[in-house]
Amino acid sequence: MRAQTVLARDRSFLVLDVGSGDVDAGSDALAGLFVADTRHLSVWRLRLDGEPLRQLSVTTTGNTSRHVFLPDSTRDVGPLVTVQVWRHLGPGLLTEQVAVLGHADCVVHLDLEAGADFVDQFMLRTDSRRAGQQRREPLPEGLALVYERGRFRRTTRVTATTQPAVTATGLRWRVPVVRGGSWTTTLRVSAGTDAPDGHDVDDGSGIADLQARDEADDDTFLAGAPALTTDWPGLAECYDRALADLALLRVRLAVADGPVPGAGIPWFLTLFGRDSLLTSYFALPYLPELAAATLRALAATQGRVDDPDREEQPGKILHEWRSGESTECGDLPFGRYYGTVDATPLFLVLLDEYHRWTGDDTLVAELEQSARAALRWLDGFGDGYLTYLSHHPRGLVNHCWKDSATSMRFADGSTAVGPIAVCEAQGYAYDAWRRVARLAAGIWRDDALAADCERAAGELRARFSRDFWMPARGYPALALDGEGRQVDAITSDAGHLLWSGILDRDRADAVARRVVGTTMSSGWGVRTMAADEAAYNPVEYHNGTVWPHDTAIVAAGLARYGHRQAAADLAAAVIEAATHFDHRPPEVFAGYTREETGTPVPYPTACSPQAWASAAVLSLVTTTLGLAPDRAATPVLPPRATRLELGGRRGS
Repeated sequence: MRAQTVLARDRSFLVLDVGSGDVDAGSDALAGLFVADTRHLSVWRLRLDGEPLRQLSVTTTGNTSRHVFLPDSTRDVGPLVTVQVWRHLGPGLLTEQVAVLGHADCVVHLDLEAGADFVDQFMLRTDSRRAGQQRREPLPEGLALVYERGRFRRTTRVTATTQPAVTATGLRWRVPVVRGGSWTTTLRVSAGTDAPDGHDVDDGSGIADLQARDEADDDTFLAGAPALTTDWPGLAECYDRALADLALLRVRLAVADGPVPGAGIPWFLTLFGRDSLLTSYFALPYLPELAAATLRALAATQGRVDDPDREEQPGKILHEWRSGESTECGDLPFGRYYGTVDATPLFLVLLDEYHRWTGDDTLVAELEQSARAALRWLDGFGDGYLTYLSHHPRGLVNHCWKDSATSMRFADGSTAVGPIAVCEAQGYAYDAWRRVARLAAGIWRDDALAADCERAAGELRARFSRDFWMPARGYPALALDGEGRQVDAITSDAGHLLWSGILDRDRADAVARRVVGTTMSSGWGVRTMAADEAAYNPVEYHNGTVWPHDTAIVAAGLARYGHRQAAADLAAAVIEAATHFDHRPPEVFAGYTREETGTPVPYPTACSPQAWASAAVLSLVTTTLGLAPDRAATPVLPPRATRLELGGRRGS
């Protein structure tokens, strides 16, 4: 795990080596400038008189960074020059100001090595590559890097305000400086793409103006969020960082009328059904506009036809939106991919929750037909359960939030075979039926639909109680497999059933006791799988790790059934873990106990920031304060906080 500096804006992000400030994808597979799923810079290195520069300092603010570099020098003989680099990243546009500061009269040569492999992120993750044609073209003020494969074309233009010489590897300048003087040039790296996403127009603005523009945009976005006051500094810092990360992770797409939460950096900076929905749900009391934009974007991309390769069906909600080479050229089905069983009920859950918090009848009326189409999809499963079975050989095996291929495990460690009916999706469906009944009666004036929804919810709850409960284990099954057998591993998924309300009181209390017990709780959050299960592994993606969003859902479920102190304790655990990650909870971390490691252990390929992990902090605040749109707050504070106040506006 290399130390990295990450800048991000919209669907663009830049990953630099924190020690050198360089991009070198040969030594770090995640390094580079990525725009709309494609890497537009894989090499970006400054050299002075042919030698690497030594970085003295780097400071990062939002999507801007400053670096100070020295050439080789000794204690007794100082350098002739120093080099300062000021970088700003906008959507599809990297602006970089390079200044050479003279400490003596001299002439130096500055070289910029620039390259682009145009690999897309799925190729990075699968170590595969399709052969297209690459070339370098000189420009009057720089060079262009070009990649073509059939109709798929991507370009990277590198230009400078000070005339460079074009070399075989990049650009070169002869730089004369005098003592106390300086030489500067401004570089612009623009990504050319036919992906359906907007990019910054290069209007020649300087970095200070670009930075000020972005900071003003962030301030406007966050101005309406309430201020949090507490005597637990770690919680206050996590709260502020969570809001800032949600601003950072906003992406704009042609299908959306406003920015939606991209799932995470580096792998998922795009619209995701499940991730964007849950992020928006968690953020509702703080940033409700995210939910409105997400609902509209997912309604616009809702399934229209039956397409098994993309898992698309009429009424089904999108899993993810991609635009890289492997998807646009048909190697993978992920351009618009619908391999999710839970995004559709979660769409309906969010629609109702959004209305509860905002009272926005207009949006609910606008999306009525999309909601009805989603209901028809829910109602289209003959056995009464939401099930999935992958149809594309390179699609996802599992279509639930635990979407790794080996997440559906029996107690003996064996892997279940589909079609799979995972437990939490049934809980989401139950919640969706009940919520739409409220909207149908109150907004759409359709009492018959409301009655049908209430009936469907009741029937599902009865079936679920009969088929999923494991008397011998005193716990709900993770899933039913293709033969109707209970997939009997003890996992965190049952905690989602508390959140949806599908369990009766006695069984909910049994689940509550188990999820906070020693085999499920690591002390930093709830493990995805109990430590005494055969398949448990503290560093396997879905079989023993801790996911902050998962724990936040469990905590909300505990509070729903009256286990408020247990919920507050889980909230404290996640916040304390986040303080070890610079107050930014990552997507996932290892499931070791506090006693085993003393601090939470990173998961090697986790996204950070990750939208639903950041938003989990907001959800945990909501849970501990007992906030609800239809009743007074009933706080039960975590042990570290004796004061927790949410009110006013951060921007006021």
